[in-house]
Amino acid sequence: KGSYDQPYKEVSLLVTYTGPGGESFTHYGFWEEGDIFKIRSTFPKAGKWTWRTSCSDKTNERLHEITGEVTVNPYDGNNPLYENGFLTISRDKRTLVHANEKPFLWIGDTGWYVLRESTAAEWKKYIDDRARKEFTVIQAHVANSFGIAPNAYGQLPFENDIPNRLFWTDLETKIEYANQQGIVVYLVGLGVSGKGGYNPAMNTKEFARYITGRLAGNFVIFSPGMDAAYDEQNDLLGGYLREADARHLISQHVKTDLGAAEAYHSKEYLDFTSMQSGHHGG
Repeated sequence: KGSYDQPYKEVSLLVTYTGPGGESFTHYGFWEEGDIFKIRSTFPKAGKWTWRTSCSDKTNERLHEITGEVTVNPYDGNNPLYENGFLTISRDKRTLVHANEKPFLWIGDTGWYVLRESTAAEWKKYIDDRARKEFTVIQAHVANSFGIAPNAYGQLPFENDIPNRLFWTDLETKIEYANQQGIVVYLVGLGVSGKGGYNPAMNTKEFARYITGRLAGNFVIFSPGMDAAYDEQNDLLGGYLREADARHLISQHVKTDLGAAEAYHSKEYLDFTSMQSGHHGG
């Protein structure tokens, strides 16, 4: 236990996972509440994996240099996400594929507000319907595109610039259910540049570590921008997200603006841009 006024901002927790054949990867744990930190992951292959933490506060004996192991069994099911692995860019950089290089067909539904505004029952009904219709991606954003607003239960994403655990638990539970039905969630608008702007608390290294750590085990894609032209603040968060997470795809969702898309293409953190062609008069 540390004596922190704001552990979310004062402490970071990096975790290194090492598995069969010496394969390894890292990502952040996340602060939950009080003095509780959590770690999550999804593993790329079966076998024994060990993990070791590295806390920014090396005097914290409950967080620093903590080790453990987990035995991962082979997947036995027909969920294409669990069977084929995280999404990545193909070797020729022309298409999206799974970790095992099986092609991924993006059939997306722009349910922009549904992730935030639905109850758990409404989300389940929506996802079940989209799964029956063979959608593979739900495109949604955390914040209302006209400003920060509460979810269906009246919970705001932040309180005094600190993540509200109830809001984010609701969000991650919904994402997990979508993944269980074989659907990837494309989280758009994680930055501060869009219609009306977003909470500045989202455009920080702390938030990048928090959201990537919280969703480390989920099939998600991150985009700071939402129907916006090129913006340096979205660029900033894109870099923070990549620094925190080397395993998930990072995009920028621009409006119908080829110039805006091309402005991002030289950025090292970026995997691809997405554009809603024909939208906004394009």
